[in-house]
Parts: sequence; C-alpha cells; structure tokens
Amino acid sequence: MIFIQNVKKNFFFGRKIISFFFFKVFNQTLEQDIRDNTTGHLKKILLTLVHNHRPESNQINEEQIENDAKNLYNAGDNKWGTDESKFIQILCNRRLIIHLLIIFLIHILLVMFN
Repeated sequence: MIFIQNVKKNFFFGRKIISFFFFKVFNQTLEQDIRDNTTGHLKKILLTLVHNHRPESNQINEEQIENDAKNLYNAGDNKWGTDESKFIQILCNRRLIIHLLIIFLIHILLVMFN
C-alpha cells in the first residue's frame, strides 16, 4: 500500500517502474508496443502520455488557461473540420484537472458567445 501511494505521488517514478517491468515482461519498450499495436489519434495520445511533457508545478497559469481555451476554440468550433493534434497536445500535456476544467468552461463560453 505504501509503495502504491509513493508511485501515485511521483508519476515520473511510477512511469519509470511501469516501463521497466513492461520491458522485462514483454522484451520491448512500452513506446515500441504502442507504435506497433495502435494507430491514428489513439496512438498519438498514448505516445504523448508516455513521453510525459506535463509540468511538475501545481500552480495554475491563468495566461496558459486562456491561451489553451482559445486554441481549442480555434482548433474546433471556429473552423471547418477539427485540428485533433491541438486537442491532444492540450489534454495530454496539462497536469492539473482544475486547469483542464477551467479551459473547458472558457471554451464553452467562447462557443456560446461567438
């Protein structure tokens, strides 16, 4: 139980452990397995999560939230078609749930009033 709590507290450490055991069991890296066995947007999402470019800070960056909400709006609702790569980039590279919730709320307001 203490081991699981420590892994949850330090995602980087947990990711390293998962990668280590995955390699020991399957004799290939988790990244290579994802590349070989998935396609399309799911593949992009999983690879982005494996590379883990999420910030270490627990601070909310208001300017980044506003930019993310505008980028989501411009990538989807404000144009013909959808730029899925922008959605993947934002959803997989932001650490705090509250950060994502505020982005979604601002996005809803942009959609309603534009």
